[in-house]
Amino acid sequence: MIFENEVTEVIRTSDGYLAKNKDTGRYLKLGVREAKFLCGLLDSDAMDTEAAPELDKEEQDYLKKVYDDFGLTVQKTVAAKRHMSDKILFVFGRNNAYCSLIKLCSHLVSVYGFVILLLTALSAGLCLNRYNETYVDSLKTVADNIGGGTFIAFYGMFIISGFIHETAHVSACYRFTGCICKTGVKFYFCIPAFFADVNDIYRNNNKAHKIVVSLMGVISNIWIICVAIIIAPFVSERVRMYLMIFVVYNMSAVIFNLIPFAKYDGYWLIQNISGINYLYDKSMSLFLVLLTKPTAFRKNNEKYKKRMTVYGFVCYAFSLYLWYVFVRMVFTLTDAANIDQNACYFIRSAATVLAVYGCITYTVKYLKKGRIYSEKITTY
Repeated sequence: MIFENEVTEVIRTSDGYLAKNKDTGRYLKLGVREAKFLCGLLDSDAMDTEAAPELDKEEQDYLKKVYDDFGLTVQKTVAAKRHMSDKILFVFGRNNAYCSLIKLCSHLVSVYGFVILLLTALSAGLCLNRYNETYVDSLKTVADNIGGGTFIAFYGMFIISGFIHETAHVSACYRFTGCICKTGVKFYFCIPAFFADVNDIYRNNNKAHKIVVSLMGVISNIWIICVAIIIAPFVSERVRMYLMIFVVYNMSAVIFNLIPFAKYDGYWLIQNISGINYLYDKSMSLFLVLLTKPTAFRKNNEKYKKRMTVYGFVCYAFSLYLWYVFVRMVFTLTDAANIDQNACYFIRSAATVLAVYGCITYTVKYLKKGRIYSEKITTY
């Protein structure tokens, strides 16, 4: 540990320094010059003895804006400003019972855990081969009985699967870093979702460990699918029907979480493989720089930045699609609820206005980031 106050933590790693905002979990990897400059801004003499070339005025101004954007230069805790597309509802991952569960589950992030997963998958395959007609009949029953009970069942499965999914991420992070991360529930594009802040894995420079942490949530969903398939043939028809819904839900969760165009597991996997920190933010910013300051963008001939710009365009388009999904979800729920026509119209109108406002403010957010990075885009 080099420096720590209520908000900011600066630690030394094997390849430089890591500055972390303890409120938001956001981090920056820094060199000696950048870390020394940050400590100076925070009135710390922790790195005064470090020898490093001085930053020029332009570099200092640029870094100051970046540090301000990450909230690293404040001296005391303030309420973190989060966009409405990413609002935390509550955090539950710091109590003693959950910490004990994480420590227990972390032992499964090992060769023994892989063997258990492999044996479970093989057993599920044997069950599918032997009882395939039973599963097909149960799925037909599910299709013929979709109603309010099915929506309630999906809600329960969302809670169970989400909790297991995020616990798997946190357990892997604890296994490799010894840190128990913040876990909770948030609105992601106004859609309820579990989350786990596993940024502490970036204290670890082992790329394989980062990839494992990224994949553990999806692996836990696959394990849930296999267990449900094994149990299904040996329970009552009604229970089997709900287990099949559980299987379908978790299959959907695996596919959805591997989408790389929003901050799901697929994105974190790509970021950790590429080694480009904040790939999403940088790509979105580069795309908006292209739209707002094409002359600044043309100064950069690096092919990887052009690829990032294309990726940023797809991410931006997908963010608009997520707002559309939110509106469609509200329309579907109001149809299923059979509420008064006036109330239905009001709810749908409010959801549409909220989505439009979200799209505009989301664009403005990344336009501001784009302006910061376009000023010194060669260091970006």
